[in-house]
Amino acid sequence: MNKALIGAIGIVVVVLGYIILHNSSYTKHKEQYNDSLTVDSLLFSFEIEEYYNYMKSINIKFPDVVLAQAMLESGHFTDKKAIERNNYLGMMHSNRGYSKSMYKKQAKYNSWKESLHDYKEWQYKYCWNIKSSEEYLVYLQKYYAEDDYYRRRLISILNDMK
Repeated sequence: MNKALIGAIGIVVVVLGYIILHNSSYTKHKEQYNDSLTVDSLLFSFEIEEYYNYMKSINIKFPDVVLAQAMLESGHFTDKKAIERNNYLGMMHSNRGYSKSMYKKQAKYNSWKESLHDYKEWQYKYCWNIKSSEEYLVYLQKYYAEDDYYRRRLISILNDMK
């Protein structure tokens, strides 16, 4: 895949995320975009809306930030390894009982829902006292990120979703 196509797919995914999260007329737009987007073209088989709503249903803290994080970590849900491992958040293997195996320390899950439960437990173990999205972004930069610009990239994705 060339870089222009990957970039275009990323933009489309961000636009879809915006529509899903902020537009009450999502169904009308979904039909419009489904004509041009296929599961194969985006390399994932679930709806971003379902992912986001599931995060909220299990009380993941700061779901907008976590969605941006999943987009960043998984190349807007197109990274083949993230898809194969059901690990859109780049979680490392742990002893919390959700990941079934690991590859180069990265957790591999039976489903993306299991990965979100693992992430939730990680949040509640390490981030229980964080009260705002801004504090959470600072925490992620300091303790989660392997990239000096991680927080800045998350903020950029969050701004694109507004």
